[in-house]
Amino acid sequence: MAGWTYFLWNLAFYVERHFGTPRSMVSERRSTTRSFDDVWSELLGPSGMAIEGLEGLTTGDRLTVTLGGLTLGGDVQYVRYPRNLAGTLEELNDGLLCGEMEPSGG
Repeated sequence: MAGWTYFLWNLAFYVERHFGTPRSMVSERRSTTRSFDDVWSELLGPSGMAIEGLEGLTTGDRLTVTLGGLTLGGDVQYVRYPRNLAGTLEELNDGLLCGEMEPSGG
């Protein structure tokens, strides 16, 4: 799931589950020369979001994210190692967590 596919899925998710509810989006884009594997591991692994079972996740699995002392749970909606991860977070009103890595040209 990337680009327009993600944005259209995101819109459908909003209409089906949260229509009329104000929402916030946090977005960050950075360039790097590091490999997708390295960035994936650092961002989502133990030193980052500490996602349980990161390397073996598949669509439909339970998603558990630990940020500092806060643990959030939900469901994996989509995963394509090491480029994309999308899931829901129950403690954030079934909000979406989505990470995508695209080639940046260095």
